[in-house]
Amino acid sequence: MKHVVAQLRALHRLEPANNDHLAALRVAVSVAVPSLLLLAAGQTNLIIYAVFGALTGMYGRLEPHQLRLPTRGRAPWCCSAAWPWG
Repeated sequence: MKHVVAQLRALHRLEPANNDHLAALRVAVSVAVPSLLLLAAGQTNLIIYAVFGALTGMYGRLEPHQLRLPTRGRAPWCCSAAWPWG
């Protein structure tokens, strides 16, 4: 029983981030910079595409370069397929 309790506690423990803040910063910059440039250019209708591109760029950040292209190729299709469900 002690083993089960220890496992349950381990499931709810928040471990230190493994450089996740760097990935979050990279995504924030990749969303903010194109969005601000498009806003300054008056092309607010294109901001959604810039955000979409930035968010698909986060997929595969831990993969080797040879595997990133197929992942980035699949990510837009998966996001587009999931869009109708919210």
